[in-house]
Amino acid sequence: MRHDATVRTIPVSELVDVLLVEDDPSLSELMVIVFRDEGFTVRHTTTAAEALRAVAMAQPDVMVIDVTLPGEDGAALCGKVKSDQATAGIRCLMWSSVPNLAQVASAAHADAWMLKPTDHELLVARIKELASGRGKT
Repeated sequence: MRHDATVRTIPVSELVDVLLVEDDPSLSELMVIVFRDEGFTVRHTTTAAEALRAVAMAQPDVMVIDVTLPGEDGAALCGKVKSDQATAGIRCLMWSSVPNLAQVASAAHADAWMLKPTDHELLVARIKELASGRGKT
């Protein structure tokens, strides 16, 4: 009797664990829905301190980080994640409307950046690229 193994290809979206760090309640709610509809596992925090606790509990594949957070800003958060050997492999996408986002993201060693407002499909595509290891700006 012959048994053929069936191999299921799992789309990258089913494997992506996203930590959204955003303090705007309406935008956060919308993006959590968008990310979950895409098949991502999503956690959400509103401050850098909460995000660091979430990362300590379970490392995400990708962090989507707003720059302007209450308390410690998103750039400092990204810098801490990227400078720690235990978390340096987490892909960080800085997502904000600050005019100098490219410089802020570069200084924080972010893997990518996108200006708000962003088309949701472009943001999702960028997250997939980062999670698959192809995306680095």
